[in-house]
Amino acid sequence: MSDLFEIIRNRKSCRTYIPGGIAPDSRRKLSEYMNQMQNGIFSQAPVHFLWIERDYQVDIPMKLNYGTITGHSNYILGKAPFNTRSYVDYGYLLEKIVLKATELGLGTCWIGYFDAVYFPEIKKTKGEFIPSLIIVGNAAPRKKVSEKITRYFVKADARKDWEDLFFSGDLNTSLDKKGVGKYLNVLEMLRLAPSSGNSQPWRVIRDKDKDSYHFYRKNVHPLYQKRGLHDVDLGIGLAHFEMAAQHEQLKGKWESIEGLNKYQEQAMEYIISWMWD
Repeated sequence: MSDLFEIIRNRKSCRTYIPGGIAPDSRRKLSEYMNQMQNGIFSQAPVHFLWIERDYQVDIPMKLNYGTITGHSNYILGKAPFNTRSYVDYGYLLEKIVLKATELGLGTCWIGYFDAVYFPEIKKTKGEFIPSLIIVGNAAPRKKVSEKITRYFVKADARKDWEDLFFSGDLNTSLDKKGVGKYLNVLEMLRLAPSSGNSQPWRVIRDKDKDSYHFYRKNVHPLYQKRGLHDVDLGIGLAHFEMAAQHEQLKGKWESIEGLNKYQEQAMEYIISWMWD
């Protein structure tokens, strides 16, 4: 991608679309990129995303429990077994598609609550679900008062402070920005990542002596947690972190470390670590 940091900062959840198709060149580029996004961090099973288009004027409008969204007719989604690793991988891969769409000048919106029967093309077996989807399309100018009100009530632009998310050694010490070098930008790109209701369920603990970062899922919202959306959100955050680290030419790799799942009393579960390479 060109300027990743600018792309991340410019990405906004689009709720008003211009009805109709997407320019063929943009659709081709995004489709080609989407087809590469199959294997996530845990790689339990490849995720095959489908691009589904509906006739906005003819088809029955999809029920969305996510504020007022209009003009939408293009959706990207897939399926995954209902477990943490699969849902993390799903969010990780689909957020990369979101950022590619943003680079191409398209609007997107993550959707966690929807009527799954609207997508019979997704053939699910027992235990498989559609964790979430994205709307993609041509964003309409933001003029509607209703959209501004919706953004306010869903906290679309709110983000937690640094000291609420990032820690050094343990949960008792906030991470000092002065000692992280280029990871300052990497962590900021993580802080800006979207999440369900902007709940930002990730907590990151950095080793005191090296650039290794341990990621935990915080149970912030019981309904999001029950539906698996916090796991999807973790995947979104991990995508931001990894892509930003690569952008800053910081070498590292994802590893699962034994003995780090020690914060259950704080409703936190260890997910994965980024180990300095």
